[in-house]
Amino acid sequence: MAGAGPSRGKIVATINVTPLVDVVLVLLIIFMVTATYIARQAFEADLPKAASGDPIEANPPLVIEVRADRAIWVGGEPFTIETLAERVRRKDGPGG
Repeated sequence: MAGAGPSRGKIVATINVTPLVDVVLVLLIIFMVTATYIARQAFEADLPKAASGDPIEANPPLVIEVRADRAIWVGGEPFTIETLAERVRRKDGPGG
């Protein structure tokens, strides 16, 4: 039976993976145990409570159009560069 097994005098190099699997499984168990131990030591945080349950209404976005003729429009109204600055300040301020 030629070629059925290693011939005499030849050394066949193989890697034995059994010890590698043993070490990996032990490491996996160690990580699982320490992860549950760390999770148990988490602390409780007293988070602030909401003063009221009313939702905050979001303001609609301020859409500024600059047309090809360099005309500035905000919400369908024409503006100059000076009046636009005032309009943006009102939008940015409280209640804007």
